[in-house]
Amino acid sequence: MLNIKEIFKTEGRMKIAALISLLNIVLAFSAFFKDVFLASYLGTTAQADAFLLAFFILDTVGNNIIGFSLGISAIPVFTSARIKKGGDFAFRLLLSLLISFLIIMSFLSVLLIINERSLVLFFSGARSDRLPFFFTSAFRIMLPVLIVYPFYYAGNALLQSMDKLTVGIISSIIFNLIFLFSVLFSAAGHVPAENGISVISASILAAVIAEAVIVWTALFRYGAISLSGLFGRLSSELSDVLKFLGLAFKMFVPYVLMVFLSQATLFIERYFASSLQQGAVAALNYAYRLSQMPVWIFVSAIGVAVFPVMARMGDDKAGEKDATDLLIRSLKYMAAITVPMAFALFALRYPVVTILFKRGAFDENSVKYTCDILAGYSLGILGQSVMVLCLRYYLAVKKIVKPLVILVFTFALNIALDLSLIKAIGLSGIGFGSAAASTVCGSLFILDIYSSSRKRCCEGI
Repeated sequence: MLNIKEIFKTEGRMKIAALISLLNIVLAFSAFFKDVFLASYLGTTAQADAFLLAFFILDTVGNNIIGFSLGISAIPVFTSARIKKGGDFAFRLLLSLLISFLIIMSFLSVLLIINERSLVLFFSGARSDRLPFFFTSAFRIMLPVLIVYPFYYAGNALLQSMDKLTVGIISSIIFNLIFLFSVLFSAAGHVPAENGISVISASILAAVIAEAVIVWTALFRYGAISLSGLFGRLSSELSDVLKFLGLAFKMFVPYVLMVFLSQATLFIERYFASSLQQGAVAALNYAYRLSQMPVWIFVSAIGVAVFPVMARMGDDKAGEKDATDLLIRSLKYMAAITVPMAFALFALRYPVVTILFKRGAFDENSVKYTCDILAGYSLGILGQSVMVLCLRYYLAVKKIVKPLVILVFTFALNIALDLSLIKAIGLSGIGFGSAAASTVCGSLFILDIYSSSRKRCCEGI
C-alpha cells in the first residue's frame, strides 16, 4: 500500500505542500479583504450587481473556464515535451499554443461585443433602469482581459511542468492587492459608486496584465525563454509540434467541458438570483467566496502537491492502483480539514458574516441575504472538495469520459433543485440546491473510482 507521506518525503512534496498552503492563506486573506472593502464600498446596490455581473462573465469565460482548463491540461503536455524534446522545443510549443488560444479568445471577444446588448437585457430584468448602463461601462473596460489570460495560464503551465509551483500563486496575490488598492482608493477618495466601478474595472485589467508579466519574467529567469527556442527548427519540427498540440487539445477539450458545466451552474445561479430582490447577486457572490475559502486554501494545495506524482503513476496501466491509493489518502486528509470547517461555517454563519462584512453599505438586509445562501453553500464544501481531487485523478489516469457524464447529470440535477427550492424557500434555495448536487457528484465520483478499483483487483492488475 502506497504511503502518501513517503511520496511527499521522497519527492520533496511536503515542503512544497506546506509552502503552497501558506501562500494560499495569504491569497485567501487578500481576496477576503478585497471582498470586505468592496462590500463596504458598494454594498448590495445596483452598481454592485452591475460590476459583479460584468466581472463574473469575463472571469468565468476567460479565467475560470478557458484559462483554468488550459493551465491544468497543458501541464502533462509540457512535461512530456520537455522530457522527450527538450526545453527549447517546449518553449516553441508554448508559442504555438499561445497563437491557437489568442485566436480563440479574439473570436470570443468579438462574439461578446456583438451580443453585449443581449447580455445586458438577459441580466438586467426590470430591477433597475440604470443597471444596463453600469454593466456596459464595467464590461467594456475589462473585456481585454480575455486576450491576456492565455499568456498567464499557458506560461504558468510551463512553469509548473518545471516544478516552479509558486509563481502563479504569488502573481494571484499581486492581482488581489491591485484590486484591493483600487477599492480603497475609491472609498477613501469618496468616489461615487457609478465612477468607482470604472476605476475598479480598470484596475482588474491592469492586475491581469501584471500577472502575465510576472509569469513571463519567471520563465525568462528560469531559462525557459531562449533565442534558440524562439528561432529554432520550427519547420523541421512542425510535425512534432502539431503532434503535441493535438495532445494538448485532446486533454483540453474534455476538461474544459467539465469546467464549463461547473461554471455554467454558477452562471445560472446568478441569473436566478438576479430575478429576485435587488442585491441578491452581490450576496450570492460574497457567500460563495466565503464558502470556498477551505477549498482554495487547503484542497487546492493538496491537488497541486499530488497531481504531478499522480500523473506519473497513471501514465501506465500498472500504476493506476498506486494513483488510486494516493487519491484515497488525499481524500482522507482533505476530509479531516474541511468537514469541521464546513459545519463550523454553517453554525456560525450569522456572526461570521456580521463581523466580516457588516459595515458601510452592507446593512442588516445584506447580512440576511448572504447568510441565507451561505447556509447551503457551507454544507456543499465537502462534496466540492471531493470533486476537485477526483478530477485530478481522472486526468492523471486519462479516463475523462465517465466524470463528464456524471457532471452532465449533476448539472441538470442542480438546476432542477435550484428551481424547486427557490419556489419553496426563496433565495436560500440556491445554496441548498448547490450543496445537494455537489454531494451527489462527489459520491458518484468515489463510487465510480471504487468500482474501477474493485474490477482491477479482480482482474489481478
